[in-house]
Amino acid sequence: MEWERDEIVALCSKCYYCSGKKDKISSKGISKRNNYELNDFKTLLEQPGIKSGTNRGFRVRKYGMYTLTQNKKRV
Repeated sequence: MEWERDEIVALCSKCYYCSGKKDKISSKGISKRNNYELNDFKTLLEQPGIKSGTNRGFRVRKYGMYTLTQNKKRV
């Protein structure tokens, strides 16, 4: 057995939250700095509609480094 958890909320194969002794979170495409909790994932699962998140980071292009802000919407 790789790991064992008490509860899991999976929105898709690469976006889930597992609670237990040590929580495990995967949120591909959305920054983990938003500090999502189990209740956030449950709300997304139970209440359909458009939800959004913001990704911030850096991108290197040619000879410069730029900040990147990207808004993502989930339906």
